[in-house]
Amino acid sequence: SFVRTQSELLPDNPSSRRWRFAFELLLDTGIRLSELVALRNCDVDRLIDGSSSVLLLRVLGKGNKTREVPVSEHVAELMRAHHQDTVALGLFSAEASAQPDARLLRPLDRVGAMNRRSVHDWLKRTLAAIARKSPDLSYRSQLLTASTHWLRHTFGRSAADADVDIRAIQVALGHASLNTTTAYTRPDLKYMAKELGKRRKANC
Repeated sequence: SFVRTQSELLPDNPSSRRWRFAFELLLDTGIRLSELVALRNCDVDRLIDGSSSVLLLRVLGKGNKTREVPVSEHVAELMRAHHQDTVALGLFSAEASAQPDARLLRPLDRVGAMNRRSVHDWLKRTLAAIARKSPDLSYRSQLLTASTHWLRHTFGRSAADADVDIRAIQVALGHASLNTTTAYTRPDLKYMAKELGKRRKANC
């Protein structure tokens, strides 16, 4: 919440709009950094079901396995704003921006790179700059050590806390094993007390 609030307070320019797109996309989908960097226009699709529709990303994950992850309309709007910025800056023509192989996350200058390492360093620098604005020194120190993978963990934990079906979380995160996904779940203490109480009664 703190990072999101501070992100909204950043100057309204192409750099901050690109940051908000990347940050919200990672937080909204739980995809890996390497998966984000690889995404292209052709990986965006829309599932239409009657009068409603859902925006989907086709994500190529570990083991070259493809999965589909839904994306909120808010993130879709941030993506469109970022792409419009790259056209306005003269880095893409409108036609090139719409090409199927155009990347979703783009550099803002002609020499900028959008590989895994450069995006990781850029996201870390931005997170660190936001962290320094926190008056809470303990929280600031935690945020300064946060990595881009922290956003993936935040997605998993928040989805589990919202009682999203664990199998849906598994598919979204691209986990091969359900055991990996269950690390995000927290046991219901009342349920544990009730169930463990059965054992105590049986031993009396």
